[in-house]
Amino acid sequence: GDVTTLGALLERFQIAVRALRRDATAYKILLDDIVDDGVRRRLIAGRCKDVANALELAHKFGSKALAAISVERASNVALAGEEFDGLVEEFNAFETFIEDEGLMIPLPSKVLGESFVLSEYNPESALESSFAPMLRLCQGECDSEDIKKRSNVLDAIIFRLNSVEQDFAFKTNLAAEVRDICAEQDWTFENCAYGSTPYASWARLFEHDALKDAIARVRKHNMSYVVWGSSTGWLVYFASLTFGVPSTGIEILQTLHDTATRVLDDEVPSKYQSASFRNEEMLSSSLESVGIVLLTSCCWDESVHEAACKRLAKDLLVGSIVIDYGDRLSNFPAFGKAPIFTDVCPTSWNPKQKFFVYQKE
Repeated sequence: GDVTTLGALLERFQIAVRALRRDATAYKILLDDIVDDGVRRRLIAGRCKDVANALELAHKFGSKALAAISVERASNVALAGEEFDGLVEEFNAFETFIEDEGLMIPLPSKVLGESFVLSEYNPESALESSFAPMLRLCQGECDSEDIKKRSNVLDAIIFRLNSVEQDFAFKTNLAAEVRDICAEQDWTFENCAYGSTPYASWARLFEHDALKDAIARVRKHNMSYVVWGSSTGWLVYFASLTFGVPSTGIEILQTLHDTATRVLDDEVPSKYQSASFRNEEMLSSSLESVGIVLLTSCCWDESVHEAACKRLAKDLLVGSIVIDYGDRLSNFPAFGKAPIFTDVCPTSWNPKQKFFVYQKE
């Protein structure tokens, strides 16, 4: 379908890029595993090259679109006319390349293997911004115009963070820091890997009554929502801009922390600033007045995840909530040895990621 606003165009673009990035990683892993089948290697290597070319086009378009966002926000006037048409034309060329190369059509299963799963690229689903899920969560608490303003800020942040994470300098600096800290802490490299959880998936979790009650408790008792392993801040901004509650990100990697704080300074108007970020080790961070903790534990080493769970079992306030990507807290009597609910939502690495929600007893 046609797009008529910069926001809609960027949403559509992000869906394509996330699918391509995920598939680039998956193809590379598959290629590394094939050692004795020359035909399969050539076919998959060719697809890797085509995906890389598509991502290069995406980076060029993304840089121009990011500049356009800055102009639009500075002037407070929606981009239109020849400038907007030029961006649409460039995006169409990018999307045409994807279609012409058949990048979203899987190679035959005998090439990929039966268990290999590619991303689905459905550009029409990208036309919905954060406004619709935010409206569902906040309706009745404030007027739709204010919700729209907050969703616009969040959409700009999501695009900014997505663009930053594709930047070569960012990736180089992060890789060097990960290498050093993993050696220092005796972690595996996978411990510092990360993907992204879309806003719609996060919002779906908070439509459950248990998390609605948790947010009400946070507000009533002046508590906070905290993310352990907050990366560049996505999950912190989700809560801050949706609910307006104090939302804190704890991140040990300086590169990720610095990105989150720059975005906070650049993108979030003062009236919506309830987010904060701390560059520190999560196990020593304060749990005072914390009502909700989200653990980004999907790739953590077992020892790291276990230590985090022990700390929460010992020091988290009774009644507080933990959202996790795994079920390790089921081993702790302090959390009832079972989640209060689970749900399955798509993430960048798994279209059916299971989430586990616990309450401290």
